[in-house]
Amino acid sequence: MSKILIFKNASYLLLSNVFVRFISALVTILLARYIGPYEYGILSVAMAFSLIASYFTDMGLSQTLIREGTKDFAKIPTLVSSVFRTKIV
Repeated sequence: MSKILIFKNASYLLLSNVFVRFISALVTILLARYIGPYEYGILSVAMAFSLIASYFTDMGLSQTLIREGTKDFAKIPTLVSSVFRTKIV
């Protein structure tokens, strides 16, 4: 791989990350102004609990999904549905 290609890919990743964070900040500001401080506080606490629950329910399933999904002849719909069912349980 050439250094130019690596630099090009890294710059694309950096710009996309900056763009996504900018859009997220803008949407957060607009949402907070629209629903008010009290409701936004409730929403942020609910989102925090949701993210903590998501972290604990992962149990290494993401790594397993990636490992199994990259194999030849992998059944992606079956893998995704099994991960979804496991997280629901």
